[in-house]
Amino acid sequence: MTWISKTITVFGALLLAHACYSAQEHSALQSFRAATATTLTSSPPSAATSLPIDIVIETISATLIVALGLVLGTPPLRPIQWRVWAGKVEREGEEGFLDHNGEVNKDYVGNPFRMLETRPGFVDIRKQRKEFADDASSVSSTPTPSGSHSLASSGYPLSSGSQTQAAPQTLPASPIASGTSYQTPSTTPDPQRDDAQANTHDVDETSDRDSHDALNEVIMAINMDREGSVGCAHYIASDEALYLQEDVKMGGVEIVNTMLIRIQPTTILISNKASDALGDVLEREAQRVDDHSSDGQLQGGYILRHLISTEFNYEAAMERLIGLDDLDAFKPGGVEVVSREEGGSDSVGVYHHTRRLRLAGIINVNNPLAIGCAGAVLNDLDRRRAAEHLPFQPEAPPGFCVKSLQMTAFTNFMLVSADTLISLQILPSGLGLKRKREQSKHENLSVLRLVQELACTPQGKARLARMFLQPSLSLDLIAERQKSVAVFLREENREVASAIRKHLRKTKDIRSTVLDLKKGIAGCQTSKQLEVWKRLSRFAIFCTKAKDAVGTLSGSGERDIFLRIDEEIDTRKLLEVDRRIHETIDIQLSKDSGQMEIMQGVSPKLDELKYHLASIDYSLQEARERIVAQIPLSAAQHVMACTFLLGKGFLVAVRRDPNTGEGLCAGAGTIDDRWEEVISSGDVVYYKNGLMRQYDDEFGDIEEDIIVEEAQIIADLTTEVLQYESLLVAVSKLIGELDSLFALARAARKYQWTAPDMTMSNIINIQQGRHPLQEMVVPSFIPNDCIMAGGPGSDNLGAEAEADMDAPSMMILTGPNHSGKTVYLKQVAIIVYLAHIGSYVPAMHATIGLTDRILTRLATRESITVADSAFIVDLKQAVFALNFATRRSLLLVDEFGKGTDAIGGAAILGGYLSYILGLGLERPKVLASTHFHEIFDHGFLQPGDGLAFAHMNVYVEFEATQAHDQLTYLYRLQPGRSTSSFGTKCAAILGLDEDIVERAEAIALMLDRNEDLVEWASAPMTEHGQQRLERAELIARRFLAWDIPKPGETSDSGGLVGMSKGCCCRCLLDLSLNSCSFGT
Repeated sequence: MTWISKTITVFGALLLAHACYSAQEHSALQSFRAATATTLTSSPPSAATSLPIDIVIETISATLIVALGLVLGTPPLRPIQWRVWAGKVEREGEEGFLDHNGEVNKDYVGNPFRMLETRPGFVDIRKQRKEFADDASSVSSTPTPSGSHSLASSGYPLSSGSQTQAAPQTLPASPIASGTSYQTPSTTPDPQRDDAQANTHDVDETSDRDSHDALNEVIMAINMDREGSVGCAHYIASDEALYLQEDVKMGGVEIVNTMLIRIQPTTILISNKASDALGDVLEREAQRVDDHSSDGQLQGGYILRHLISTEFNYEAAMERLIGLDDLDAFKPGGVEVVSREEGGSDSVGVYHHTRRLRLAGIINVNNPLAIGCAGAVLNDLDRRRAAEHLPFQPEAPPGFCVKSLQMTAFTNFMLVSADTLISLQILPSGLGLKRKREQSKHENLSVLRLVQELACTPQGKARLARMFLQPSLSLDLIAERQKSVAVFLREENREVASAIRKHLRKTKDIRSTVLDLKKGIAGCQTSKQLEVWKRLSRFAIFCTKAKDAVGTLSGSGERDIFLRIDEEIDTRKLLEVDRRIHETIDIQLSKDSGQMEIMQGVSPKLDELKYHLASIDYSLQEARERIVAQIPLSAAQHVMACTFLLGKGFLVAVRRDPNTGEGLCAGAGTIDDRWEEVISSGDVVYYKNGLMRQYDDEFGDIEEDIIVEEAQIIADLTTEVLQYESLLVAVSKLIGELDSLFALARAARKYQWTAPDMTMSNIINIQQGRHPLQEMVVPSFIPNDCIMAGGPGSDNLGAEAEADMDAPSMMILTGPNHSGKTVYLKQVAIIVYLAHIGSYVPAMHATIGLTDRILTRLATRESITVADSAFIVDLKQAVFALNFATRRSLLLVDEFGKGTDAIGGAAILGGYLSYILGLGLERPKVLASTHFHEIFDHGFLQPGDGLAFAHMNVYVEFEATQAHDQLTYLYRLQPGRSTSSFGTKCAAILGLDEDIVERAEAIALMLDRNEDLVEWASAPMTEHGQQRLERAELIARRFLAWDIPKPGETSDSGGLVGMSKGCCCRCLLDLSLNSCSFGT
């Protein structure tokens, strides 16, 4: 208003000066005319004439304009203060503008908006506002101090009003930044308010959890045709990337399971015309509405949605992919795309064609199933965006965007089925079948958990999970990871690595924080807002420190991860983010006050508003003195203080009369001053009088102006920080990658793993290999060696291939149960798997040839939802392994064929292994274990020509009298095969009856000798056996001849039924104790 008043005053002064000049000119002209007329006529001058009307009007107008400018520029002289009137309209409401009948009083003199008040609908608006205010006050507050807030409690630096020396303790003073205090009402518990705050907190937590769930969303579409070919596309919300999986010919449901375990989807989309086999597999672990956990959450690993088949249409999906906005930025290529604006209407076809060529340079468009799945995913993203951002939020940040498009294939990674990952305990059983928040904290032990617990950051753990799910077939990538791990393991880097670990532990995943900023945090609780800014600040600071520490690592100059950290982490921009946050927000004061506090000097306007608000202290002291002077002395002593409450304005605090419940002073002795009771609390009553209303009018809504200004400052800060969004997300990913490699290094040091030698040769040479999980649960672990070589291939017959052929391609293990055969098979596979991740391995030394697939027939996973027997499940696993095996594959076959009869099982196993050996130069590496010793008889499977026998050694003490002393497991792999599985010895150790064990050994011996069991069973019995048989027959006859009365009857001898029952029991006991044995 200052510049307006000055402008008006200057304009009025200029206009007044012009009027005065015009009057002077007019006066001079009249004088000249009069003098001339006197000279010519010699007559006396006429009376003076008046000023012209235009000069008079100009003079009056200029005077009024000058007066108006002076009045507007002088606060005490302002006749109309529009802010005051606006405040009066808000505070008096219906009381000032409505008469006793509830109608608008059109003649209300003090109403500056009289004409607006009479418009139809205006009264209804006020009623709605009043009803809303009443509802809000009934939920969030009551007319008690717990429902009121002082400006000090809201973060505004206000001072207390004056108060008498006898002020009760029910009016505590709240400390503020300036060192003074501001008077607030006494606080009393308010259940409604507590519930409302609890509900608000729950809503914030739910919103925060939902936003993080949206960030972790993985949307997957999958399709399978009649021939069993499988296509897949999935979208990762955190990366804003769409991935297309190349179609897998004749993959079947086994490939579907592998995709599920690798991608870990939260939502799966399938066509309503999908095959029954695909639907059955996906519905097995999908969430069901009728299946809830104890906390009300839906059980299941993902949400399964059926879409119409047209959403999987190839041509429609191609159009969707071509129309992606950021298609030109996905991947550099040699095709230059002409825009529609540059080409004009005649080049629309050329534009479409060039973009199609561009898309073909990014992905392989000859995968119709995968392309159709991508279209279904894009359609689902459109629906999610429409639901997230409503029409009345046009400026809402876009979500579920596609900023990256990539094509992946199974040829880039080692193919490992879901059964393999779980059987080898690479992943905990159930991973991928349950969502993260549903998983138990006591998951079973796995190799992933073993390494993941050593990671420091959430993004590092997520990166490790992705590495474990996607073992690489790139020797360069594997070597780069191993060398990066080696840098951390250098002795001279031990202290630096420890410092890096401390920094990494404080750099949490920033993507969720950025998402919160994009969605807006203005409506969140202060604690959450502060946490967002503190996370950003900590992230920027500790990422900078981590970069500095990485730069001091010895030997890090040539490693890719360290070079990218040095190049891509812009320290200056990160520090700029931290500087802007700390220059804008007083984090410590905000934490203490419970409200967002803006630093002084950020906004002169905000500082001025707070200064004026802080000056209320002196005004309140003066107000109390004026009130005390206007009322009798007997009443003045009960006036405690003048105070201010948010939402209530300025009030007079008066002691309450304990008898009447009213204030001891309610304006007694004052003239034309209405004291209105506003609220009461404890022994204090708060009144609004004329002076307090005058203060309300003078200060207006200054607290609202402060809130608006602070909100604008926070919004500006958010905009500035979001300018660095891409940098923050990229740095977070780099930190996750660094943390994952650091976790591998910590695992290597902690568990004494060594770096394997990776080679293109098709060999596995492990010295002193160990099982990483088994060695943690036993007192001591016996390491074992393994050397194998797969087929060299028909196109590789050089000297290196001949050297590889010296090692067997198939090793068959025999030996007793519980001797360590299965553990050995698993440890070899785990070592090979870890080597392809780029990790060190649990072995003294290992040379691992590139292995494209690990296929297993280890564990039989049965389920009530699968209508297959155990043997059928085993057959499916074996057939899948055989169909997908190549010469670079590793097959594990553990006791295949045991699910059927001995002859059939042995025949199937023998034929299976014989077929693999017959593949010649294309045969894979096979580790098998069995108890079917008959497959080795008659020269069916002979050592040599790629086949080797081995067994787990045991020590047998034949002279020992106790069964558990006869067999000692040595867990040492020895060449050659075992002639016995020692099944009867294992049964004796476990406590099976000695007679049964002896009988079993006798039968086993006769089977080995090919003797006739029927003839043996009909042979004459021994004398002892004959005696036992006769005694058993006598007992049985006595029992059958016994006359057992019916209930309620007596026996012939007059005995009670109870005696008959007792005899019966003794007879049965005698029979059981003297049962015969038909042993010879």
